[in-house]
Amino acid sequence: MSSAPNRSPVSSRPAAPSRLIIAGLDDDRNRFDHYWSRLEAVDVPTPRTAFVPLESDATGHANWETEAVLGVMEEWDTERAFVRTQYKAAPLRLRAGSAIERRDADEIDRTVGSLLSQLRHTDFRHGGGLVVREWVDLGFCMHAAHDRCHPEVRFFVEDGEVLAASHDVERRSFVCASAYEHLRPLLDGIDGRTPRRYAEAVAAEFREDTWAVDFAMDTTGTWYCTELGLNAVRWNDREGDWWNHCGHGDAEPHSPREIHSAALHVGRRPRDG
Repeated sequence: MSSAPNRSPVSSRPAAPSRLIIAGLDDDRNRFDHYWSRLEAVDVPTPRTAFVPLESDATGHANWETEAVLGVMEEWDTERAFVRTQYKAAPLRLRAGSAIERRDADEIDRTVGSLLSQLRHTDFRHGGGLVVREWVDLGFCMHAAHDRCHPEVRFFVEDGEVLAASHDVERRSFVCASAYEHLRPLLDGIDGRTPRRYAEAVAAEFREDTWAVDFAMDTTGTWYCTELGLNAVRWNDREGDWWNHCGHGDAEPHSPREIHSAALHVGRRPRDG
């Protein structure tokens, strides 16, 4: 394997969020359609995206429009698509519940059915809508089940500034030993300045609140901004503790749960009201 390229540092010492946001997982600010139109207008690569309604009947069962999803895929002339809900992609088995592998009604119904079943088992709401997204090729290795076997990074932003990154993308190994040989030069040449520049552009637009901004690199070397989420905390009844909304990786010491632990009285149940 070739040595890492000699570049100037792309990140400085992490900063901490000054704002403490306490919010549930179904906070409206976490809805995809809450931030999408603004994110789409920022000069950063994003996957094509379309919205399909979800309606629940009297029993709580969600109904979706299979033909509407098919129509989106036909319009994009694609055989594959990624699907999630307003709040979340499939949380347990990502490929089974978010990867539409064929432009076929039965395939769509199986995938969306799995997605909604997984959300019910993890107490996530669907938010009344499906979000159909362009398929971004993240297949860097030979194992189809390796959902995270690709370069990705999360930045934390507040008041128009980038506070920290989840890890150093130039020093971390993202792909297993089964990486495709023709993609190794691309992996060896990752330049962390690109996603950081994109994160700065997103930060300039989203100055309110404090946010986590996710990026993934595809097999052409393009970094896509995939989603945003509140850099907030919530009370976890099962664990009896405060939890960060999102993982922080190497920036965990600078997460809101850690920085604001005195205010949160970590480990204590919040008082009613």
